[in-house]
Amino acid sequence: VSQNGKNAVHNTLTLTEQLRLVRRVQLKIIDRFIDAGFPEIDFISVPGNHDDTTRAFNARVDDSYAIESALAVADAMELNIERYGYVRTFVPGKNEDWVVREYSGVNVSFLHGHQFRQGKHFDFWAGQTFGGTPIGSTTLMFTGHAHHSHMQSRSGKLFVGVPAMEPDSMWWIRLTGQVR
Repeated sequence: VSQNGKNAVHNTLTLTEQLRLVRRVQLKIIDRFIDAGFPEIDFISVPGNHDDTTRAFNARVDDSYAIESALAVADAMELNIERYGYVRTFVPGKNEDWVVREYSGVNVSFLHGHQFRQGKHFDFWAGQTFGGTPIGSTTLMFTGHAHHSHMQSRSGKLFVGVPAMEPDSMWWIRLTGQVR
């Protein structure tokens, strides 16, 4: 339903094939961390603007194909506790679109990043602080929406924009002329 379905004709995979691919990629990434010997793994998924299940009405923000895929992978991992027993899965709570975790005394937020306009992350974060939301209590924020890497700090807070996994975003190239 992203972009009101305008991109559907350009997709080389059907919706079910895309969901299958997402689940397989998620599990493959977890397997790589396990094979590399990481003693603990947090598997975190948040909804974005491309994985809404519907935009026909005001649905809950956690009604997301990304969340469903992550939960399906978590269910599959439960079938092999010996291999995946130390992988912890985190998804947003009901009608939330972020995950907040604490690591070594540092509160970290994970969200897609479509909640604010590009370059307005600190304004969004300040609003969350004033509003008393869990995001407002964090020191480190990870997002991914902008399709490119971006890191910036201000007043003791660090924003990290993680690039998309796709090799070339034609949307980003058309918008900026930049190839990563």
